[in-house]
Amino acid sequence: MNTEKVTRIEVIEKGKRQYVKWDCKPVFMLQDGGRTLKIFIDVDDELKKKLKDASTEVEIEITN
Repeated sequence: MNTEKVTRIEVIEKGKRQYVKWDCKPVFMLQDGGRTLKIFIDVDDELKKKLKDASTEVEIEITN
């Protein structure tokens, strides 16, 4: 999935928006063999490096 253009995050539960964040630059991380999705919002360069360094155990897609 190409997430390069994503600038808004919405979390929907039971048909209702529970969380909305506009004008963001999310970073997506899959863990636990693809069973857990983590979304980091407005990540600075230092954290991006740490996430990349952790990629031996997780799959990471940097979106910027």
